[in-house]
Amino acid sequence: MYNLCYIKVATFDLDPYLKALKKECQISEINETLIYSQTNDIDGILIFNEDPAKFSEVCDLILKIKRQINCLIWTISKEKNTISNIVYLQLGVNGNFCEQESIDEYRLIVLNALKNRNYFKKKSEKNSLLVLDKSNREIIIDGNNHVGLTKLEYKLIKLLMENPNRTLTYKELYESIWNKPFKQSTYRVSNLIFHLRSKIETDKMHPKYIKTIRSKGYRFVE
Repeated sequence: MYNLCYIKVATFDLDPYLKALKKECQISEINETLIYSQTNDIDGILIFNEDPAKFSEVCDLILKIKRQINCLIWTISKEKNTISNIVYLQLGVNGNFCEQESIDEYRLIVLNALKNRNYFKKKSEKNSLLVLDKSNREIIIDGNNHVGLTKLEYKLIKLLMENPNRTLTYKELYESIWNKPFKQSTYRVSNLIFHLRSKIETDKMHPKYIKTIRSKGYRFVE
């Protein structure tokens, strides 16, 4: 079952949208002030807004979610607004829906996106030699070597493994792990990488899994 949340910026009749996903999803309401207390266990967020005047508020909300939570995002409005929808897509949402569109189509689009996300998430978490164990907050190496991780180390390796073969910048890593604006200080990220490598790499000087991308950040090699 997928974990969905929804936020009401300005509301209309939400029931058809929530009921359409109730069978496959656990759905709960959150508000903007709770975003920073959420974790990446959320699979997707629905943003409901019927008031075009709150366009800027929705944009700010999307950016906050993108900084804090690695999840899918959809906006749902009463009327279609092409300009607003294009801006939302540019900010990184996965789709926009309006009341005039088919609920069945909305349901299938959301569920297909969730299924695809779940597939790639499982694939990235299970490397041929590395497997994350969320319940015990540890990483399993070569099938039998269980290595405990700190909370920050777990967040770091999870983030890297969810983005295999892609360079994550110091800024992306810092803001995702510490939930604070990046101020050009790379030391905390580098120090955390050092401690993580000491636990999962056989040769820290020639790392197999976490590669340093000079002046940019780090990349997890799948």
